[in-house]
Amino acid sequence: MTIWFAADHHFQHAKILTFTDENGKRLRPEFENIQDHDNHIIAQHNSRVKDDDIVYFLGDVTWKTNEVAREILAALRGRKRLVVGNHDDVDFLMSTGAFERTYLWKYFPEHNLIASHVPLAERDLKRAKFNVHGHLHEKAVTHVSHNENSIADTITDLRYLNVSMERTKYKPYSLEQIQTMFIE
Repeated sequence: MTIWFAADHHFQHAKILTFTDENGKRLRPEFENIQDHDNHIIAQHNSRVKDDDIVYFLGDVTWKTNEVAREILAALRGRKRLVVGNHDDVDFLMSTGAFERTYLWKYFPEHNLIASHVPLAERDLKRAKFNVHGHLHEKAVTHVSHNENSIADTITDLRYLNVSMERTKYKPYSLEQIQTMFIE
């Protein structure tokens, strides 16, 4: 059994295909329409996840609450667990029967990490050294540092890992992959 993490699927969210970064570049340029988008993510998911694997969906799973959303969730392999995102209709998602459990965040003390939708504030990393999250789409958690000449430099905070679809090429990441990405 493998544990997987993925965030920000945005199934059935046609407008996600028009979203851009601060440079005007589309966040999900690979797709002509939302059906191609959804089918691609399902295929990427199912190419990695086996039926007995556990998958943590770190929020913003589906935009619509309809029969198509139910079919999409049923098509995804694995034992699904939901870490609630800001766009999730929890009542609907739980009514599908697709998710075994629901969390606001999930702590993995044996791996020194915590999973959440929104990256946790630095002060909230008391219990875990690392945070796997979504919500930021193409962005990483960064900090501004100053060198000896007081020149500001933006650096990526290596305690955080964003597993939004844009960052993972639409594939879930395994716990083993994630552990190799964090620097002790």
